[in-house]
Amino acid sequence: MEREYLLYCDGYCLGNPGPGGWAYRVWQGRRVVRGRSGTEQNTTDNRMELRAAIEGLKCFPSASNLVVVSDSRYLISGMTALLPLWQARNWRSSNGPAIRNQELWQELLAAAQRHSVGWRWVRGHSGVPEQEYVDRLAAAAAARAAQGALNFYLYLVSEPVVCTLNGSPLPSNHVIRTALASESLCGSIPLASFPGPVLT
Repeated sequence: MEREYLLYCDGYCLGNPGPGGWAYRVWQGRRVVRGRSGTEQNTTDNRMELRAAIEGLKCFPSASNLVVVSDSRYLISGMTALLPLWQARNWRSSNGPAIRNQELWQELLAAAQRHSVGWRWVRGHSGVPEQEYVDRLAAAAAARAAQGALNFYLYLVSEPVVCTLNGSPLPSNHVIRTALASESLCGSIPLASFPGPVLT
């Protein structure tokens, strides 16, 4: 069955545990129709991956037909293979202890049950532009959490960007791989490869 929406989501954490961020974007055909990012303090990569999927699923006002796309094996294998086992064991692992992040798994399950959902894993940083984008958004959110202010961003980019500093342009062919900067430094990330509008 062809899915109506593709929900790309990602989580990011500085320190693991540490300040973290999550992000999602919903695509319908070649258009971005929904999107959001957020932050948490003292969290983990896995918790941010789960939170991104939860918030993405909750953004739909009614039951929908979609695929959740993520580079997190933790998320995808949990929802496609491990969840029935955890439920059968009353949310315990095979050797007895309660599974980690149980409250988030239960919240994710409740959010998913409203919809017809497929789950798809993609390798991280493998050139899937939509996934690369939400990765950058999640990293930016984690940096905002670390700085404690919304005007600081972490941009992880792998291609030239055009930025200005005090009104003067930086070299257009300069490749910035990790930058901690205010909004006045980098106003955007390169999105030339994206078909359709981008929501902020």
